[in-house]
Amino acid sequence: MIDEEMRALLLRRRGTAGSVSPALTTGEGIVAGLVAGSITTLTTNPIWTVQTAQSTRAVTIGTASADGKVRKIKPSAIEAAKAIYKQDGIQGFWRGIGPALILVINPVIQVCRLSCPR
Repeated sequence: MIDEEMRALLLRRRGTAGSVSPALTTGEGIVAGLVAGSITTLTTNPIWTVQTAQSTRAVTIGTASADGKVRKIKPSAIEAAKAIYKQDGIQGFWRGIGPALILVINPVIQVCRLSCPR
């Protein structure tokens, strides 16, 4: 959805001349991919941060029972989000955003590698 909006924005920016191709140039495609990927990463990173906190903050309850099993309880998404907010504030939800944004470049490089003129 974001990618299609970026595409439409870039095409509108060109103007409405009849001879203009409806396809994006390679450069426009790279820009559209970078912007769309960055917006997606920025909006979904808090979800991944909470999910990771849930997975890594499982608490061991009690000791091994007679059958040798130890119970682990994962915090709920709300509990994990509260813990992140308490520890790091609102910016804690975007922990690790730098590497995530760098990884947005990878698909753009692959598309350019396949579609750029040689």
